[in-house]
Amino acid sequence: MNNPGAWKNSGIRELIPDPLKSLMDRQQRTQLHATLKTMHTLSSEYGFEIAVQALEEGVQRSRTSFHDAAILAARIAGYGLNMAPERGQDLHVYDEFLEGVQV
Repeated sequence: MNNPGAWKNSGIRELIPDPLKSLMDRQQRTQLHATLKTMHTLSSEYGFEIAVQALEEGVQRSRTSFHDAAILAARIAGYGLNMAPERGQDLHVYDEFLEGVQV
């Protein structure tokens, strides 16, 4: 959707869950345009349902920038939001090696 003025009468609006829909209904035209652009971009990458879920999760967490929504969408699509992050490599060996080194 390229025209934020058509938002109120769009079929997409009817597919959006209420908390997100209410927020989008209250947004100024420029904010709504940015949200719709984010939704379109994430839908192209991850599908409509994940895009909406990421935006909705972002609203609940008060994290509504494009980058926040993109990270949420990637996590939802990849391994879910509730899975703990991987531990990663143990770097204590390097810490011990560099301990006391002046830079």
